[in-house]
Amino acid sequence: NDAADVHAGFQPLMGVSLGDAVNAATNYAHCPQTTGPQRGCPLAQPLCVNGTCAKARCALMAPYCQDNTEAGTRARQLCPHTCGCDDPHYPLALSLPHSGCGPYCPSSGIYLQRLSRLPCEDIAKDDPVFT
Repeated sequence: NDAADVHAGFQPLMGVSLGDAVNAATNYAHCPQTTGPQRGCPLAQPLCVNGTCAKARCALMAPYCQDNTEAGTRARQLCPHTCGCDDPHYPLALSLPHSGCGPYCPSSGIYLQRLSRLPCEDIAKDDPVFT
């Protein structure tokens, strides 16, 4: 499961971490108010999306999974399932722990199960994973 989507006491903190990283990466371009002391969105809805403030959910973070930015790292750290960290056949170039995917992903049950289903052969260059 993705940590950012779990409804627990620490979820607001993770949401703010995701929101701050994305908002900074886009230079607050998607925020309703971009100047003055109220820059950005309130803590309860810290993610700026198309001119509105939203709760930081992994579905909204998916576009950042491939980014080599702080927003991409936060997305992979807090949304590893959404970003494909638990799938050995997912086209994620930044899948190592220092890129945000946790060190547990390649040893998790779901990753190992998916890996066992892959044939032990080179992937064809016309495989959909590369297109």
